[in-house]
Amino acid sequence: MTNENAENCVFDSNDSTPTESFSTELLDVITAALEDPDNHLDSIVKEALKRMDGTSITFAIPGTVSITGADILISVDREHILREEPYQVHDWNRWPYVLPPIKNELLPGDPFNFKWMIYLNDGRCVVDKFKEGRWQKWPSDKILFFKDFSPVPASAKALLDPETALGWSSVASCEPPEGVACEVLLKNHLRGYCSTFKEGHWDFFNDSVVAFKAINLPYANYPEN
Repeated sequence: MTNENAENCVFDSNDSTPTESFSTELLDVITAALEDPDNHLDSIVKEALKRMDGTSITFAIPGTVSITGADILISVDREHILREEPYQVHDWNRWPYVLPPIKNELLPGDPFNFKWMIYLNDGRCVVDKFKEGRWQKWPSDKILFFKDFSPVPASAKALLDPETALGWSSVASCEPPEGVACEVLLKNHLRGYCSTFKEGHWDFFNDSVVAFKAINLPYANYPEN
């Protein structure tokens, strides 16, 4: 799956009729603004779903297909969606089709309640917080996927035992994979960070990383659409 494929995902990969996501009453409003709704309604709705944010959806009707001959924008709360794709714990979720839970219970305590790993359209894994329906650092249109961080071993001792390490590796006993984005555990058991090991050092937190876990990138989990 390429970045272009991910950006063009429909609202539901198993559903080719995006209009089913909205009430008849709302669709009537959009239809009334279209010169030829039979040919343009589905594409207008699909594009609105692809470009929505955490709080609202805007149906952008260009003048070439509008009833007035001028551009029309119809903006509504995201609550108008009749069904949302469910959030998947410990897996990549497609943004903006899935919303993060209000509170990330897997990272308790401030400032981790709203902290997520996100996958950008340039192939980078970074970290951001999601509050009040918006990402705090990265533009919404740059984000393709998000996921929670992996559980970590209960202690430094548990990290050294493969049966209790939960897939993590200690930098004291294992060589990090070259050029692979990883979740990293920092000194004092601090979690919720990402880094990549390149040419003998981590690109972030180099002096603080004590353990790492390679990130399974989202394209391995999502087939071509």
